[in-house]
Amino acid sequence: MRYRTVLCAALLACGVTSSSSSDAQPTQAEIEASKKVAADAANKAVDAFRDGKYEDAIAGFQKADKAFHALKFVLYIARAQAKLGKLVAARATYEAIVKEQLPAYAPPEFFTAQADAKKELVDLIARIPTIQLQAKAGVTGATLDGATVAAGQAIPVDPGEHTIAAIGPDQRPFSRKVTVQERDAKVEALEPPGASSTVPPTATTPAVTTSATAPASTAGPGASQAPTATAPAATGAGGSFLGGMPTATKVSYGIGAAGLVLGAVFGGLTLAKKGDYDALRGATPLDATAVNDAASQGRTFAIVTDVGFLAAIAGAAVGTIVWIVAPRAPAPAADHGATGAARTLAVGARANGLTVGGTF
Repeated sequence: MRYRTVLCAALLACGVTSSSSSDAQPTQAEIEASKKVAADAANKAVDAFRDGKYEDAIAGFQKADKAFHALKFVLYIARAQAKLGKLVAARATYEAIVKEQLPAYAPPEFFTAQADAKKELVDLIARIPTIQLQAKAGVTGATLDGATVAAGQAIPVDPGEHTIAAIGPDQRPFSRKVTVQERDAKVEALEPPGASSTVPPTATTPAVTTSATAPASTAGPGASQAPTATAPAATGAGGSFLGGMPTATKVSYGIGAAGLVLGAVFGGLTLAKKGDYDALRGATPLDATAVNDAASQGRTFAIVTDVGFLAAIAGAAVGTIVWIVAPRAPAPAADHGATGAARTLAVGARANGLTVGGTF
């Protein structure tokens, strides 16, 4: 019977569905003719759907719905679009089903199709990936797949390859490809090819250290002398922990700390929005718009959380690397009779003299 039940139910509602675009009531012969066209198209479409020929299924159900409107036909169009990965189009089709105002006397099959669409729409929304563009200074005219978009806004897209483009500060257009998968929430920076985002080198502050002065020995060459302890670092501003830290390291650590705070705050907001999403999804009746907004806000909060934690990790890593590789200022030359400018100094005795070691 396949779609005969649906078509008979739709026939009962033809006063609402078929005559809404015209004041003239169809004759019985016209109704029967439309019914036959819709039945033939729907039967072929369902076979195509089961065989995985979703493009043919969409065309068939669209033909059936045009001949005789039934929500079941539209529901299968949305399902076929989702199977093809056309998630954005499928979402629009589902939303059209959910928003359709049904009279109280509409056949039960119409209400069943609408209820199924509400459930499937919630699951579909969670699968739709988004791309958010962030334009660097001087970059204008951001586009996604040729359509103008606002920077900073998460744009729902289908899974697959997309083209992002803009106009650089030198008024030259540039573009590149971006590939997304289901459930991705990508943030892409818009900057011309070859643009550098590295931090310019900054001067490092040389560490000021104290030196240990070896006491003059009055004993002969064979005399033994106890080794002296390593001289402690000075506690003044120049020799303190922060005083010996390069400026770039301080900046990187500051960025990392700010990112950590940002990630923690928005992580809490993401969890709260997840609770709102779950509550809205289980509500009856289902408010698809509210669910969609909650899902979109949750993805945005999650993106900010990830960016914050990544900034924290990057800040700590970059700061540490800069500190390790930063050049050390050479110690000033000392007169023979003056105090040595060594970081540490250790003196020991041996059979024919003294041993002097440490970091100079």
